[in-house]
Amino acid sequence: MKYACLFFLILPALAMCQTEGVAQELQLTEEQQRAFNQKKLSVEIEGVTLSSLELGIYSSTSFRRWTAYQGFIPVSEEQFFLLTGYEHEAKMARNYKARNNEMIGAGALFVIGGSVAAIIGATKTTTRHYDYGYGVEGDIEEADPDEGLFIGGLIASAIGTGLLYSGIIRSSKNWVPYATVQGIADGYNTKLLISIRKEF
Repeated sequence: MKYACLFFLILPALAMCQTEGVAQELQLTEEQQRAFNQKKLSVEIEGVTLSSLELGIYSSTSFRRWTAYQGFIPVSEEQFFLLTGYEHEAKMARNYKARNNEMIGAGALFVIGGSVAAIIGATKTTTRHYDYGYGVEGDIEEADPDEGLFIGGLIASAIGTGLLYSGIIRSSKNWVPYATVQGIADGYNTKLLISIRKEF
């Protein structure tokens, strides 16, 4: 686990060295370097996901939360794939985000609706008319809980909580891990360097 974490922590430094090495090899002018810095893709790590089996038999480290930048401007995961020519992956990233939002929305509706139904079921009352004789009679409102509505509301709330939690957890991660996009960014930047040198 310790070595896996160290390996992934030095990935950004290795990627930076690789890009700088290409830039030095191409011997960019100041104007070319400025153009490159304004258009290059970089990926910043925001979160780490660690997973392991018992007894330390297997462990893995995955950076599933990252932010991409084109120059100095942040871009979404979908935009990142569009910029690098991965149109199918861009669509998948867009669908991933849309599904997460749908899960959060549906979960919130289930929680609210289920909670309201459970409250109504638990507090339901019935008005009964009583005749006590001797001309004495009247209506009395008595508790008459609707068990079906109450239990159904609790079940709906539980389902909604699960959907809401899953949607929030999924939204905290990108569709693909850092290692995948960093390789794509490196390839894009290499082509960009060559293109800039020809252009200027």
